[in-house]
Amino acid sequence: MKDHKTSKKVLLIDAMNLIHRSYYAYPRLATKEGIATGGFFGFVKYLKSLQDKYQPWHMIICSDASRECFRNEFFPEYKGTRKETDEELILQFGMMETYLDKCNASFIKKENYEADDLIGTLAKKAVEKDYQPLIVSGDRDLFQLLSPTVHQIFLSNKGMIYIDPQAVMEKYDGLGPQQIVDLKALSGDPSDNIPGIRGIGEKTAIKLLNAYGDLEGIYQNTHELKGKQKEKIESGKAEAYLSRRLARIDCKVGMNDEELLSPDEDFSLSTKAAYDYLSELNIRKIFREEEIHYPKEEEIHYAKDEEISQQSDVQISMDFK
Repeated sequence: MKDHKTSKKVLLIDAMNLIHRSYYAYPRLATKEGIATGGFFGFVKYLKSLQDKYQPWHMIICSDASRECFRNEFFPEYKGTRKETDEELILQFGMMETYLDKCNASFIKKENYEADDLIGTLAKKAVEKDYQPLIVSGDRDLFQLLSPTVHQIFLSNKGMIYIDPQAVMEKYDGLGPQQIVDLKALSGDPSDNIPGIRGIGEKTAIKLLNAYGDLEGIYQNTHELKGKQKEKIESGKAEAYLSRRLARIDCKVGMNDEELLSPDEDFSLSTKAAYDYLSELNIRKIFREEEIHYPKEEEIHYAKDEEISQQSDVQISMDFK
């Protein structure tokens, strides 16, 4: 990683998004024993590509802790339409965490919260410290966090796309990041099973938000609406406010942000332990041998001295047979 005196760029990485994308991109990769590794392989490959391309000072990997979060407490159907996670992929979540531990990486997951909430909280804290947070995810929900100081590397089928507030406005016909939550409140999000208002699509929602700004503005001016649209907006008010609550990212999650925002001096994607772990899984295409980050010299000497001592004990016992 770079010295923070010359770079303040901090990557906030959506681990689940990366490994899910990779799982379907590399379906045939496996160990010699037949254990699937495609999702994990792609995850590590993504990290290496991001490090090489963006040269950050620090990176923090954020993960979901489980399928459910606090949103399920007031809307049990939240994300209820998603299929069960493949057992092969669940095994690779464990590989990912083992690898990150061997890298001395900054990694966080927290019960009752989604990775989006962790990313939102860390982005806010990073800005307060005058760092440059850069979110890494193919999830459009995170667009709501973007600002002049927070940008996103959006993972698309065409590659990595750099997204800033201007790019959001271009994509959504003038809506800014702060209006994305209200966009979902009106039009919903089938992928997360967020209901929105029945019969209000994204195009209609964009027009309404461009005209009135936010949900409050719309409901203060329903007298200007006409016909079926007015009926839908008025009858769907409860669903709209529920949907906004579901879609809004919590940026006040309790965590040890000071520690997470301070990189371990021994962090490397290619520590000797991490490289050996990849080799055990028959993954050798990501790092070259010359890129291995070996332990500090004094640690190597200590290990050798200990090994010599053990060998001497064995030799003595053999001599007295």
